[in-house]
Amino acid sequence: MLSKKLDDGVGNTDNASKKLSKYILDNNIDIEQICKETGLNYNNVKMSIDENKKSLDVDEFLEICSYINKDPKNFK
Repeated sequence: MLSKKLDDGVGNTDNASKKLSKYILDNNIDIEQICKETGLNYNNVKMSIDENKKSLDVDEFLEICSYINKDPKNFK
């Protein structure tokens, strides 16, 4: 499992996480459902997507992209 963060080193959310978060929120995709079906930790994903407090880990980012059937490059 990858543990690298997609951030700038000071805890701010990176651009890719922000774009993915915006896509999820704009399309009313249920974060709880994402977590149930992928096994991702709900609190971590919520802090990243709803609260913008942390960047997604690379594995979280890729798993969510796969779940929503979007190429990760769409969020560059």
